[in-house]
Amino acid sequence: MTTENVTITETAPDGTETTVEITQTKPDEAGGVGASSIVEEVIDALFDDGTVDSEDLQDFEVVEEATSEDEVLPEEAMPEDEVLPEEKMPEDYVEAVPVTESPVFAEEAQESPDTADAEAAAAEATEAAAAEAHAQAAEAAQQAADQFVEQGDYAAAADARETAENEAWEAGDQSALHGSTAAEMESADTRQENAEYFEQQEAWHAQQGDYSAARDDARSAANETGWADHMAGGADHTGQADKEAEQMDWAVWEEGNADYQAANAEWYAERGDLDQAAASAESAGEHQAAADYHGDLGEHGGDMAVYDASSDVSTGGSYDAPEADTTDYSSE
Repeated sequence: MTTENVTITETAPDGTETTVEITQTKPDEAGGVGASSIVEEVIDALFDDGTVDSEDLQDFEVVEEATSEDEVLPEEAMPEDEVLPEEKMPEDYVEAVPVTESPVFAEEAQESPDTADAEAAAAEATEAAAAEAHAQAAEAAQQAADQFVEQGDYAAAADARETAENEAWEAGDQSALHGSTAAEMESADTRQENAEYFEQQEAWHAQQGDYSAARDDARSAANETGWADHMAGGADHTGQADKEAEQMDWAVWEEGNADYQAANAEWYAERGDLDQAAASAESAGEHQAAADYHGDLGEHGGDMAVYDASSDVSTGGSYDAPEADTTDYSSE
């Protein structure tokens, strides 16, 4: 028994080569004399119509070999489930994405870019509106503080200024603020209260005829008032206390003269100079009357008290901040 091998190489129109190797096993006496082998018949058939009958090849082993690793099969010969290598993928290839039978998407995942942009714009508008409202509130409170300072009401000015500072902080804009701070105005208010205390003391000492103590009280009141005006940035309101202190200074001087003449009258009387003693006693009375007169002029709040219009203040005010605009534009 012998074998017979035939190798057939076919080149397709696109340049692809296909190699077919046929191996035949036959008996020594097969076919008789003149009989053609099956291999020969296959070759004849190939050259006759370019095809090979599957029945003629059923006894042969057919081996197909690719010419190279990079060779690509013709489109019609490619298996349906074969996937092209990534480098061979067509540019317009789109991979199919499996979808479940009943897809369920989260509500937020369906939000369109337009909706997100609208919400962001609404939130930005709300923030801007709030900042503007706080800025306007800060400006209004600062204006109120200025008015209270002008009136000399440092307590109310401190409240208004504190509101202005808080609103300016919320707005992120300090441009509306000017002048003294809330802390400085609170100190001014404290100084103003101290001045009022000394004014009351001055009035009491004046009524008691203690013009020296009244003068000290008036000077202390002027000092505290001056500090209050300075710290609040207000006008000078020390005129009244200064005038009262001046009158008390005159009262103290006249009272000193009265005491001197009274001492002289006593000295002359001891020596029997009654005329000179009487004259000195009369002079002492006149100086004491003058002291009392100046004491009345300097008595704070008295009927004859001197008056200085520049020291007038209007206290007891308060600042009620307007209701802020809380419009939420994100809900519109």
